Parts: sequence; structure tokens; C-alpha cells
Amino acid sequence: YVIPRGGAFEAGAADVGVAGLVDRWLDGADPQLVTDLRRGLALLEWGPLLLGFAARPLTALPPESAEAYLSSLPGSRYGFVRQLHGALSELCLLAFYSTHSAWRAIGYDGPIVVGSAESTEWEQR
Repeated sequence: YVIPRGGAFEAGAADVGVAGLVDRWLDGADPQLVTDLRRGLALLEWGPLLLGFAARPLTALPPESAEAYLSSLPGSRYGFVRQLHGALSELCLLAFYSTHSAWRAIGYDGPIVVGSAESTEWEQR
């Protein structure tokens, strides 16, 4: 949804493993941060039912309905829903732009010290 395949970039979030990158970043993170993120993801999952959008959770919605639900979140009347959408979107964008695929797509050669969240190996350019 945030970074679709064939949108602004040929590769999308799923193609570069954004979810896996975020998982690895959170391994060893502050436990309260991880707990808050889990609660936010639970709210995102059950939001269609809780917010009166649909009578089922997000992952049970057809793709078009899921897209419509996610697209509605930035305009929610509830501030915490808007904040959750913004935080998760920014986390996904941060992970996406840390990949070599994104770097190539925007013409960025990378930092002087080469490496990314995709690997743990770093080398001097």
C-alpha cells in the first residue's frame, strides 16, 4: 500500500523485504516500543471492524476493500488512528529507502561506508 510495486519505483516494499527489515531492526529494540508497535498492528488489523468500516479484520478483506480502508486512515476523525498510519508509513518508507534497490532507483550511490539494512557487512568505498 505505502510502496506498491510499479508505483513510483519498479520494486515495491514486498520486493525488497521491508517487513523483514523492520523485524530485524526491532530485534533487541526497547521492549516498550515493540509492545506499542504490536498494539498498533493489532489496531490496524481489527480497525475495519472497530471503526465501522467492515465486519471483518483487515487481512480478511478483499484487496480493493483493504486498499480503501488503508487509504481512509489519514483522514480518520480519530487522532490516534492518523498517528498510527503516519508512524507505520514512515517506518516502511525508512526501511525501503535503506535498501540498495531504492538507492539505485533514485540515483544515489550510497554512503561513503557501503552497507545497508539488507546486510551486516560494511566496507569502505
